[in-house]
Amino acid sequence: MQAAGIDVGKANLDLAVDGESGVVRFANSRAGIGKLVKRLEAMVANRIVVEATGGYEEPLLEACCDAGLWIARVNPRQARDFARATGELAKTDAIDARLLALMARMFGDHLRRHVAPPAWQRELRDWLRRRGQVVVLIQARSSRPPCVSFPGR
Repeated sequence: MQAAGIDVGKANLDLAVDGESGVVRFANSRAGIGKLVKRLEAMVANRIVVEATGGYEEPLLEACCDAGLWIARVNPRQARDFARATGELAKTDAIDARLLALMARMFGDHLRRHVAPPAWQRELRDWLRRRGQVVVLIQARSSRPPCVSFPGR
């Protein structure tokens, strides 16, 4: 079984493949995710593991699911506990990606495959996210003190 681990950051995606040295970095953008998915399809990775990172992993998860790749999202606490159990105390993007690849190889059969929501749920999620942003903006504007002008100044 070939396993891969992807460390997700706001700007970058670091791919490590179990059994290979080095980590390949992709931009966390639509184009970067497309290149990463093509690379994963070419190497026929049976198990891919990513760590939940507050939503930055969502486009990657959806792209992998749309491509038919097996991918799992793990809790950051589980990934950190696994790293600690291996004796790895340092924390860098490359180390995290390699440890996620090792986790995919060792526990891939015990992890739950991510299933992307249908297109209508994705669109609804995006609209709800935007609504939340607008609500915060309106609240911020309404809590500002009014401008006071003094006559004669």
